[in-house]
This record gives sequence, structure tokens and C-alpha cells, in this order.
Amino acid sequence: IVPDTLNDYKMVVTWGKPLQPGLTIFNITWKECIEECWMDSNCVLVYDTSPTCQKYSIELIDTVEKLPPNSGNRVAFRVLRRENTCFGPVNDPLLKQGTVYVIHSDVQRDSTIYVINQYIPINITLENSIWTFTQRHQAFACPNLATPIRRGNNIWCMVVMATGNCINRTQADASCVSMYNRSVAGVANKEEYEFLKNAALNYLTNPSDYTAPPGYTRLGFWIDGIRKTECKYPSTIGVSCNGTNEFYYNDSFAQTPALDWNTGQPDGLSKRTNDDCVALLVQTGKSGIEDIGCDVTEMPESKLCMVGYYCGKSIGPDTWNLI
Repeated sequence: IVPDTLNDYKMVVTWGKPLQPGLTIFNITWKECIEECWMDSNCVLVYDTSPTCQKYSIELIDTVEKLPPNSGNRVAFRVLRRENTCFGPVNDPLLKQGTVYVIHSDVQRDSTIYVINQYIPINITLENSIWTFTQRHQAFACPNLATPIRRGNNIWCMVVMATGNCINRTQADASCVSMYNRSVAGVANKEEYEFLKNAALNYLTNPSDYTAPPGYTRLGFWIDGIRKTECKYPSTIGVSCNGTNEFYYNDSFAQTPALDWNTGQPDGLSKRTNDDCVALLVQTGKSGIEDIGCDVTEMPESKLCMVGYYCGKSIGPDTWNLI
């Protein structure tokens, strides 16, 4: 889950055999099967049954028997490894012989299949030549519009919401408070920014009556950030007000937010305007952060509608360091 990316997951191939039958069977090569699992956030294991292969989600697998190379039975585990390199067959904790080795991994389930978005942290334990899959915490569940995201030492439900109307920052805060008892959120890291941007662009390219009014080619989404009093006109640009340091951020998890400002932005102080809030603006071929008046709902001349916001809440402590 964000901020982890696909490259943080590794496929560990070894000799073994699942002790439960697989239900998902692909008529593809072993290499393609490994890639299929690696790209699927709900996959935990694949089993080589050439010329086919079997893919396992967490609810379909409990145990895998560790076998010698001459068995001819191959499996591949999908594990969360933030290291940039692989350990190799001798040093990989998942493959070491011994009493008990515990590997952490996780699963992310999509609401299109499982009704609600879920994050499930799991352990893979090797004991007496049997790998066992267990949940190390109950599933972190979010409403279908929200997505589990790791922020600090907690798991959050975060949502990029499009309201179907043009709203100002005060209305965005009110909506966010009604859902999560918090004002609009900041962007904690570059992975969160990509999540926010991609969700906003999806609303632009796949509009509906429930998300965006017709006739607009630019959509805006309110995020955390209010211009500091000392950086409002008639103040002038200086060391303490020189662009991105002109704003106060309320979100304690995004005090130094990862914001991709559009060229020349922010420009409220240099242009002597009251552009005192911060938003993501998206249009075909362009997206980025700008400062904008907090009371703005739309800009008809540029076909901009401030249609949504970014917000969320913590739903529990992360378990990454727990066994």
C-alpha cells in the first residue's frame, strides 16, 4: 500500500508445494506467472504446474511444504522487501533452514471484488519445513471510495472525493469533517501525491453526474495549506516568504508536504492576490499544485470547477514491526 510501490515487492522462487489446491489456473509460462503475481496486490503465492500455473490469494492458502530441488516442484512467494537487492538462496530469511523464521508481507484487496478496500498484513512462518500463512492483524477496512494508506506508524483510510458540485475550501473542510472529523489532508510524500493526482485525473477522464458538473475541462481538489498571515499582501517576497514556505500546514503527518507546484506557482504574493489556499488542479496533459482563493468555487473563464478534496482518518496502528 502507499507509500510502498510495486518495486518494494519481490518474488522469492524456491522449491515447494502448496498443501491446498489452487482455484485460479493460468495457461501461461512460469515467468509470466511470476509477473502476474508480482503485479497483483492480492496475490501471495504462485505454483508451477507447467504448462499451467496456479495463483493463490491469502484466503486460498494456509501452508506450503518446503521441498528439495530434485522434487521438481516450484513456488514463488510475493513478499514486501524494501531493500533494493535480493538476499540470494543462502541468506534469504524466507529460505533459511531452522526452527522458526517469520517474514512480513501484506495484501491489498480492491473494492470492486471485495465490496470494501482492505489492507491485510500477513506473516509467512517457516517451521519444520512447512511455511504457514497467518494474518498478523485483522484486516484494515475502508469504505469503497477510500483506500488504505500507511502514514507514519498508522494505517489511514484516505479518499480523493469528487462531489459533483463546485465547492470552496470551507465547504470542502465541512464535508471532510462530516466524514472523518478532520479538515482536508496534506500530501505526506511523493507516493501520496501520485495517488492523489491519479485519482483526480481519473475523475477528469471518466466524469459522471455524481463527480463533476458538465462543461468544465479543469478540475480542482482542495488540500491542506493556508497562507501564513505574515506572507499575505502587503508583505513582500523575502527569506521567510519566498514561495513554498508561505503556507501553514495543519496536517501533522504532512508538515513538509510533497507538492509538485506548477511553473510560477505559488504566485499569490507576487501578484498581490488573496490566493491563500492550496489545491491540485488537473486538466488534459497537465496537472500540478497552485495557490488559489479560499472562497473560489469555479473560474468559468478557464473552465475550472473546484470539485473535490483530499482527506482521511487513522484506523489503527501499523503492524509492520510486529510479529
